Amino acid sequence: LICELRSKQYLDWDEELIMSAIPSRLDYASPIIQLMLAADLGNRMPDQCGVVYSRCSFTGQDIMKLMRQRGTSLTIPTNPEFECTVLFLWNQKLKDGDNQTLALPPLLPDNLSQYQ
Repeated sequence: LICELRSKQYLDWDEELIMSAIPSRLDYASPIIQLMLAADLGNRMPDQCGVVYSRCSFTGQDIMKLMRQRGTSLTIPTNPEFECTVLFLWNQKLKDGDNQTLALPPLLPDNLSQYQ
């Protein structure tokens, strides 16, 4: 995914969010060096992403689709005691006259009063 995203000319906002977490400068002591190397490969030789990562069963497009189906959360630190977590969910737009609805499984319990 990272290699393919780095090779794209236009990124959607959620793809930009993912890529913004990976520094462009390689740091071989970093715990995320594998992600940095994937991004570097996508930047330098994008046609090699599929060759180097041929064991991956999914394309970058498939992985993004799976992530979008489950949602993406973003945690914003506010102060030492609290943080704010925002969950982004994707909904399928329906065409005019289309009677189909898209139902996703609930992510939260029906009774939220216990959490208030």
